[in-house]
Amino acid sequence: MNSIPASSNVFLITIKFLVLATGIPGCTSYRLNFSKTDQFGTGKILPISQGLFGVLEKWRTMISDEGYILRTINRHGHIRNNLHPASISTVLKGLQKDLKMDSDGQPLSGHSLRVGAALDLLQQGEPLEKIMLRGRWQTDSTTMSYLRNWIV
Repeated sequence: MNSIPASSNVFLITIKFLVLATGIPGCTSYRLNFSKTDQFGTGKILPISQGLFGVLEKWRTMISDEGYILRTINRHGHIRNNLHPASISTVLKGLQKDLKMDSDGQPLSGHSLRVGAALDLLQQGEPLEKIMLRGRWQTDSTTMSYLRNWIV
């Protein structure tokens, strides 16, 4: 994963297809129009992998829509227009159960995605500065607070 998702479930469900773009040849990106650290909406371009971009393009083709990426799919297979913020938690809890992860441990949350992406970068040998840039963290102490419990 090339960029670290924001921690808010509300943010996760508001990502739309129209802000996915190909910029520099061979690179794909997502335009982050608003975040906790950019409340005036000046925007920021975040790189994403070609693999993720391909999966998103396939999904866009399947749903034939330019709206929200994350959608509700009911038990009959009908795809709805959006996803409720509480659904992120429900999906992650189901995933945790299906993977038979330790239920005594901390439950997965939208924030888990952010921490996991930072850990992936660390395991790939990326320097702290790059992890900070990808996670949009301004201080190394904040970044280390995410990583310290996982560094073995």
